Amino acid sequence: MTRASIAAATLVCLLAGPALAAGSDSPFGSHMPYDDTLLDLGRQAGVAWTRSHDYWIPFYWRPTEPEPGKWVWADEQVADVRARGYQILGMLGLPPGWAAVQPPPEERPDGYIPAWQTRKIQAWENYVYETVSHYRGQVHHWEVWNEPNCDPFFAPRENPGLYIVLLEHAYKAAKRADPDCVILAPSVASLDLEWIELVLRLGVLRYCDVFSIHAYLLPPDRNLVQRLEDFKALLRRHRSDKPIWITEVGWFTGDGSPAAENEKANNHVQLDVISLGHGIERVFSYPFVGGGWGFVRDEDKKPLPLFHAYRTMTRVLEGARPSAILSETPLLWAYLFERDGEGIAVLWSEAPTQVELPAGAGPVRLVERDGRERTLRPRDGWLSVDLRPEPVYLIGVDGERMRALTRCRIEPDYRRAVAGEALQVTVEVANPGSDPAVVTVRPACAPAWRADPLVLGGRVGAGERRTFSFAVTAPQPEALAGSAEVRLFADVRETTLTARRAPLDFDVDLEGRRLARVRATVDVAPDYGFIREWLVVGPFDASDRKGLDRAYGPEQDADPDGSYLTWDGPRGWQRLRTDDVLGMVDLSGYYDRSDEVCAFALCYVHSAQEQPAEVRVGRNDEMAVILGGRGVWRKEGGRRLIPDDEAAPVTLPAGTTPLLLKVCNWGGEWGFAARVTAPGGAPLSGVRVSATPEG
Repeated sequence: MTRASIAAATLVCLLAGPALAAGSDSPFGSHMPYDDTLLDLGRQAGVAWTRSHDYWIPFYWRPTEPEPGKWVWADEQVADVRARGYQILGMLGLPPGWAAVQPPPEERPDGYIPAWQTRKIQAWENYVYETVSHYRGQVHHWEVWNEPNCDPFFAPRENPGLYIVLLEHAYKAAKRADPDCVILAPSVASLDLEWIELVLRLGVLRYCDVFSIHAYLLPPDRNLVQRLEDFKALLRRHRSDKPIWITEVGWFTGDGSPAAENEKANNHVQLDVISLGHGIERVFSYPFVGGGWGFVRDEDKKPLPLFHAYRTMTRVLEGARPSAILSETPLLWAYLFERDGEGIAVLWSEAPTQVELPAGAGPVRLVERDGRERTLRPRDGWLSVDLRPEPVYLIGVDGERMRALTRCRIEPDYRRAVAGEALQVTVEVANPGSDPAVVTVRPACAPAWRADPLVLGGRVGAGERRTFSFAVTAPQPEALAGSAEVRLFADVRETTLTARRAPLDFDVDLEGRRLARVRATVDVAPDYGFIREWLVVGPFDASDRKGLDRAYGPEQDADPDGSYLTWDGPRGWQRLRTDDVLGMVDLSGYYDRSDEVCAFALCYVHSAQEQPAEVRVGRNDEMAVILGGRGVWRKEGGRRLIPDDEAAPVTLPAGTTPLLLKVCNWGGEWGFAARVTAPGGAPLSGVRVSATPEG
């Protein structure tokens, strides 16, 4: 187990999500089919809103006005859904064939029913007016179109200018029909910031009361936090303070296995909690039932793990307001909510972790993801909780203590280190209070670590933050008794490369009283001999994708003082060092251009004698290995960078020999890793590697 303190949260700034308005409706919604069993199950799960898209579509133009002037209303269904306790978000859009720019086919080969655009503006405006007027008093919230930024929902192709025209007419017609109705737009798919920027410039904010987005995250993309914050920053630049609703979000299981369903339950609840914690007013899950996404099985409507996890979340958080974001790091995700003065913390970790929370004197209820409860009692004002990816809820925590005067972060909060090398660590202390504070920070690590200095401290002004920097030397892995052994790279082929994952603690004292223990987690690895310092030059043009076959200047004369004609003009060798313990060099981050290019990396191998060896490499994409001016190995084709992925057998001469790598990339990520070993990957005696001939 690793240990982490709540104060170890990476709190770059102390953000508190805006509170839901007093007396507001539930933030929890989904897409409910019109089915007795499913509607009942939805309410049991805590679904309070239903969005009328895909699974129940009574308000769309196509079924509502199938012929000009022929109106078909769904009064009984709407009354029934409302009687079951649901609030309704009505959808406006999906023109019938007579109003679409092209009569829609029944279905596309991929299963979607396209929503073609309409240019019959007067007919569109009339449909919106009649629909909102008819359901006035029953449906108060309306969303204009679904995902107009993508095909097939705004066929034949997205057109932000036309969408704004349709939105303007819909907004004005709806407000004439029901001045108190709430209009949502633009229902944008995938948080497409470029498209959002376009419609913001075109005036979308004038024609909506709530800004609606869709925030799907499919493996491996889970960066909802950054995407939400980038989106909110864009709205702020346009001076918008409108509420934000996520009207579609979900997680796809793929194979539907028990493990995948369990992961879906974890990830879906995490997405909802993150969204609410970042001030999203309502979140609509998509869908309640449906191939790999739903809360229940398609064939028999039997609840899946997501159903139970969602029911727990809604029961615990219904009526609560987001209060603070406490931590958003892989080892500790933590959000604070409050209801009637009672604190509720939602926590999980991406790996087994034990957290230490500042708590009050009284007992705290711990509710597990699927609803099981137990009581925890603090010890000396601190509460220890074991965390996994399954979210847990702590009910009855002391919110004020959890938002203590001084907050801390450690950078890096997770890091790989090579034994015997100094690791630069910065502890940042932020004081959001109205009074200055005197803070002391000291490493509290095991004796095997060496820290310099041993203690730092100083005054942190009100509303200010201050950093304290330490140089910490990692011990040999065998000195870290009790630490977990971990694989450094999951896909290493032939050689097992391991490290020991060890905690690195810093105690933070406020006015002489321990406030928190800030914890980093470090993978301490032996020196496997990966080459971490190179001379590099590039990029060279390879737009014909024949870079391996072309002889560039460095291949003809790898002079460390030489200059070569690159894509960017004449360039000499530059020294490049990577801090990655596996020697992975990111060229796409080093050069501005990384598509259809080649670059060269040069180092020098010093061997006491002639001996057989291997140059073990990882590459993205193509690579050639040139030893002593002679090509000894080359591989074509795209490839993911995996250290030790392939090996080039060589004979090392006695003395100093230049080792030149030619790395070509056709698009996307670009990089390499290399080391010189004995055949089979064992360390090689009498050999060292340097970035210069002198060593």
